[in-house]
Amino acid sequence: MDSSDFRRFPILAHRVTLVTGGGKGIGRGIALEIARAGSKVAVASRVLVSVRAAADVIGSLGGEALAVHLDVTDDGSVSKCVAEVAGAFGRVDILVNNAGVFQRDIGLNVGDEDFNRCLDVNLTGMWRMVQALVPQFKKQGYGKIVNISSTGGRRGMGLAPAYCASKAGVISLTQSLASVLGIDKINVNAVCPGAIETALRQHLRELCAGLGTGSALDAAAYALADPLTVADIGHAVVFLASDYAKSITGQTLNVDRGFNVN
Repeated sequence: MDSSDFRRFPILAHRVTLVTGGGKGIGRGIALEIARAGSKVAVASRVLVSVRAAADVIGSLGGEALAVHLDVTDDGSVSKCVAEVAGAFGRVDILVNNAGVFQRDIGLNVGDEDFNRCLDVNLTGMWRMVQALVPQFKKQGYGKIVNISSTGGRRGMGLAPAYCASKAGVISLTQSLASVLGIDKINVNAVCPGAIETALRQHLRELCAGLGTGSALDAAAYALADPLTVADIGHAVVFLASDYAKSITGQTLNVDRGFNVN
């Protein structure tokens, strides 16, 4: 990728996007593709060093990005982040709710604290971001929200009850928000990524290895052979965040190599 790749197809030109959990993995891939589509990007996460690195990459390639600290479990942090982005760019048009965590243990070994942590970050965290940004979206008469769920939200896994429950909640929340916000010209959709070789996937593999259940994790069948990448998820998000999807809301798009058709 070089600077000429950016803004080649600027379908998000003149837009400002806030990507939560944007410092690594899927979030970083989404931030890069959003920038490639012409949007200014605020990359937000609890780990400032990672979002600064992502913002630097975008800047070095011709995009415009801002690194922002954000803890989606803290109302004060959420409010401060939204104010900082609006102050720097003048507005926010698109929210990509990507921040998420996985369980510290698997299966029935997941404790209450671990379960609640997944819900607080993966689901309630999205709600906090929506609550903070919707007033701005309503005022400007425009807004796009793309929530990142998971194939685990479509099909529960015995290995990941807390994670899957939280991601299933994201799908339901997306539908509810779409119903109530459509009158204000705010689109709300979700993307369900399939298995991608990120740090989260490696963490799950290590947990499974400890219990001798690794084969169950990798036994899924896919209709498409090519591996899924973070850029693939970014492309789906760009489409849903663009005016090409202006009549699409309340939908959940699987980007999973056909996992859910096998």
